[in-house]
Formats: sequence, C-alpha cells, structure tokens
Amino acid sequence: MESSDIAESSTRWKGKKHGEDDVDLSNLDPSQRINSGMSENSAWAKQNILTFDGGGIRGYYSLLHLQKLMEYVEHAEKKAQDEAKGNGERVKEHSSFAPCGEPRHVSHYPSCPRYLPCHYFDYIGGTSTGALITIMLARLRMPVKDCIEEYKGLAGPVFGNPRTFHQVGKRGVIFRKNKFSTTSLELAIKDVVRRRGEIANDQDDAMLFSTPKGLCRAIAFANRDVLRDSPGVGLQAPWIFRSYDHYHKINGHDRRPTADGTTKPRNPGQGTRFAAWKVARAATAAPMYFKALEIALDDGEILPTRRTTTLKAPQLSRTQTSNLQQKANGIENTSRQVPGNRITAMLTDGGFGRVNNPSEEVLLELRFILKKRHKRIGTWVSIGTARAMSAPDGRPNILKLAKKGIEMVGDPEPVHERMLEESQREDNEFLYYRFNEPNGLSVDMDEWKPRGSGGNSGSQTMQVMDNAFATWANRVEVVKKFEQCAEELVKTRRARAKESISRWERYALGKFYVCTKNDCPYDPDETWHYRTNFIQHLKSDHGIIGPSDIENMLDECEYLWEYKSPKL
Repeated sequence: MESSDIAESSTRWKGKKHGEDDVDLSNLDPSQRINSGMSENSAWAKQNILTFDGGGIRGYYSLLHLQKLMEYVEHAEKKAQDEAKGNGERVKEHSSFAPCGEPRHVSHYPSCPRYLPCHYFDYIGGTSTGALITIMLARLRMPVKDCIEEYKGLAGPVFGNPRTFHQVGKRGVIFRKNKFSTTSLELAIKDVVRRRGEIANDQDDAMLFSTPKGLCRAIAFANRDVLRDSPGVGLQAPWIFRSYDHYHKINGHDRRPTADGTTKPRNPGQGTRFAAWKVARAATAAPMYFKALEIALDDGEILPTRRTTTLKAPQLSRTQTSNLQQKANGIENTSRQVPGNRITAMLTDGGFGRVNNPSEEVLLELRFILKKRHKRIGTWVSIGTARAMSAPDGRPNILKLAKKGIEMVGDPEPVHERMLEESQREDNEFLYYRFNEPNGLSVDMDEWKPRGSGGNSGSQTMQVMDNAFATWANRVEVVKKFEQCAEELVKTRRARAKESISRWERYALGKFYVCTKNDCPYDPDETWHYRTNFIQHLKSDHGIIGPSDIENMLDECEYLWEYKSPKL
C-alpha cells in the first residue's frame, strides 16, 4: 500500500466518534503504519502471556496482584508520555487505547484507570477461578477494577451460603452432596457475562468463548474424567478450551514426546464454539463443591448429570493402575458417545490436578502456535493465589483429607521452578515474572466470612487478603519486579501502536469493516480486520480512489467492539 493511501486514511481520526479523542496521526511516519507483514524484529512478533493459578476465593488475591501491576503500567505509560512530549511529539492520551480514542463504557466505575490487560497480553490463560478471571479480562475485555468488583459480587451468592450437611463417611463409603449450589454458580456467571459482554450479545448464552481474530486470546483449563465407570479413582486428564483454532495433525489425544522432545497439543482442532459461561462453569466445577459438567463437545449442550449417591474406591492391581494412568496422560480418548454420534466429556475444575498452575501447559500449547508463525514469547507473567501447603488442622474428616491430597497434586511451585528454567534457555529465552506469596495465605479456597450474601458478606475474608497483599507488595524486591515488568509491557504496547496503527486499532478497539457495496464480489458476511486492507479492497475491487469517497465508505462500513452501559 502506498504512503498516500495511509495519509488519506489517517484523516479518519480527526473527529469524535465512538468516544474517540481528537487524535492526529499524520505526524507518524507512513512506513510505520503500513500493515505489510511481520519481521522477526517486529513488536508484534513478541507475544506477551498472562496466566492465573486456580485457588477458589483466593482468585481475589490474584486480582490484587494484577491491579498492582496495572498501577505500575499506568506510571510507566505516563512517564513514556512525558518523554514523548519532551521530544516535541504531539501527544494526547490517557488510556491503553492510545493513540486511538477510548470507547464509551469501558469501565462501570468513573475513577477506574483505563489501562486494560487485554492491550498488553496476547494470550491470557487460567485454571478454576483463574479461568473465570481469564474470561473477564480477555473475552469481556474488562479493566481490573471492574473484574475485582464483579468477582466480589459473584462470590457472595456462591460461597456465602454453603450446605450445612454435605458429606458423611461410614465404613469407607462416602455419601455426599456438593457443598455449594451449582445453580447459584451458574446464575452468577451468566449474570456477569450478560451484563459485561459485547453490546451485540443481549442474552447470557449468546456470547461465545471464541475471541475475534486479531484480539487478545483466551485459554481455560478443566479436568476431563477418564474413568466414567469407576468413579472415585481420581484419574483425570487436562482439557483445554481455546478461544481460537489450533489445527495439528495428531492421532487422537497422543501426548507422547516427539522426536525433538516436545509433546503434542491437547485436543487440537477448531476452537471452543460454545458459550463463555459454559466454559467458566466447567472450569470452576470443583469436586465436592459443585457438580461436574457433562457437555457435548460439538455444540456445548449440557447433559443431565447422572447422580452418584455412593462412592467406594475400587482396589486396583499395579497393572490396572498403570493402564489407567496412561489414560489420564491422554493417550486414550475416553469421551462418551451419546445418541446422534455426539461426543461428550465429563469436566471438572482443572485446579484439582496437574494444571492448577497452567503456565507449563500454556507454554506447550504456544510452542506449536508461535513456531509456525515465526513469533516468540516476549514477557510472561504468572500470578498465583498464595496457596498454603499445610496439614489439616483439628480433627481430620473426609473433606479435609481430600483437600490435603488435592494440595499435593496441585502444588503450583514445581511448575514455577520449571518455567523459570525454561525462560533462561538460550534457544527459548524470555522474560518471566512470577507474582505470588510462596509462604501461602491462611485462607481456604472456600472461605467466606461472614457468610451470607448481604452487604457485609465476605468482608472479613477479603480484609485478610487485602492486608496480606499490602505487606507483600511493599517489599523492595517486589516493587522492583513490578516496575521492571510494567516497563517491558508498556514498551511493547507503545512500539506496536507506532509500528502499525491499522493493526493496533484492530487489537485495541476490535475494529473491522463490512463492505456495503451492492456489487461487491465477496460474500455479504465477509469482513476486513484491518483498515489498510479494506482501503485496498475499495480501490482494487470497486475503483474507489478519491479521499472523500474512501472516507465516506470507512464511516459507513466500520464496526467495533462496543461495551455495554451500566444501565443495560
């Protein structure tokens, strides 16, 4: 595309539209705005990753980490802005949308800083409540302040009213009910998605988990039961929900090492094509706390849960145990086939297993994706939930013993140590930051004090986490790590916006174009994700070359992500 094309299209920003500021992009070097492929030195070639551990209610603690990081990001952005002004550049910005204008209703809180994690990270992934946070940040594109408020609002109805009698043990047999209401969990998740989803989606189940191309991507994890006929054995394999397609030629769910020592991706193929709330529901279905979710993998239909009133762990031989472990490693596909040749999977909380810290699984996933696209990891941020590794206190019961066993399996620190080693490999070096209190926090994953769903519900529990975090975040070494991480994230964001404004407005605003010309040779639902490409289409396919004519078509054919008003 010629420089004059860009100069013409840059006038697109001179007026206020969709909440935009008066931003003049004409002072940018035209060559920097051309969306003409990607070199290995491109700022877009470095992919930034954000992952969240699972931890139940301690997901609030994770959000405090991210909120603090984004505060340092804001400081770094303002510092860079002052330096740009000092160099004589014309700068007017107050959010991570810059140099684009900020849309309406990004936050439902007037004082909330408009620096969004989805503008700094290319992939956001999580397990358990970390998966719910992932959906709010990557799919709903929310600021951290809004995520925190939604998280607190969700926790009260879900954790504030546990069942008084939910498990009784006698002679090795467990009679159980789930500790919390699954219906309350579903309704709470649906409510968040309904109110905070894109304005085009008015129904709670209308917004899919899949993310539009060119925007921040989401990854969520659950556990898939591999033994439907032997409940209680406890062998499970991770299941990955992708908001994007990942096609890879493999045989079934083979995870054995390849010739170069890597493993093959889990359940590859078309990305998850069902509602975001169902992904959140499956990812947070913690055993003993909420019902498992049996779901059709083609369209996300939820099947009625088959009740199990008594469970007794079977006695297994060494050979049987080995065979079952192979299934758990994903070598055998054990999904159930239901009438109509539909394949289903029984899914539970991924935090109750090997992917409680999902970083390693996300790394394996991205190795295949980035290698094929000549991209690499730039900055990786892993956020924990301060999981305490302590013995059950008081008289042990079935639930406490089960919790201890789950802690041992889901300990996130070994994964952190391996990630630290991976980040320092000469052939795969990247910046790695782990934000977590390794000594743990004295808050159980289901703690919510005081109980109930009133205005004071959970205030004591949250205060404990607030106080503990404030102490940890003020440590000199922690402050330094926050500052370094924020500077790297800001440097990449600003370099991207300067390198290609066409790509940036797609990434920041979700902007795309639909041609309205009656004689268009493309299908009516064809979209152009980048302004430069759409201008080229207008010129090549419709012979529109006049600057004013192009400007009018841009106005007529432009769409972008629209946030819902708090009143909707």
